[in-house]
Amino acid sequence: MYKQKGFTLIELIIVIVILGILAVTAAPRFFDFTKAARISSLNGLKSTMVSAANMINARAVIEGKLNSIIADNVYVEGVHLVYSYPTATPEGILKAVELQKSISLIDNDEWVYHHAPGVIYITHASFKKEGTAIQAIDCYAFYVAAESLGGSPRVGAHTNHC
Repeated sequence: MYKQKGFTLIELIIVIVILGILAVTAAPRFFDFTKAARISSLNGLKSTMVSAANMINARAVIEGKLNSIIADNVYVEGVHLVYSYPTATPEGILKAVELQKSISLIDNDEWVYHHAPGVIYITHASFKKEGTAIQAIDCYAFYVAAESLGGSPRVGAHTNHC
């Protein structure tokens, strides 16, 4: 009587096909790092903005430029100030971030920004669809300028739909 040892070629092919189907359907769920990468880049930008704002504030304190309001046109190292913190403009927080040599947000094709009075929204160009507002994609970092003497800016990131 003949005793079978091992698997037949057909059995091996069937197992390989089943594993291939499982890999194609299940792997993207386990290996999709796009969202995590987007969230990390925005959180990194948020931390950079906090650090840059604090650095400029420290310089303003040293130079005695504490009680400025936006109409005063007060600058520290080329950064426009409001209440001794960077304004929410390209001449304010974006310039402060650039001074840290971390990232250039001004005239950079990778990052886009939109500023309104007192607030600036920043996102990566690849996160944003053409013609949509940055706030509409809900995947952006923001900087709200200091609103009073003794106040500090608010910095955060919306990462709900990255």
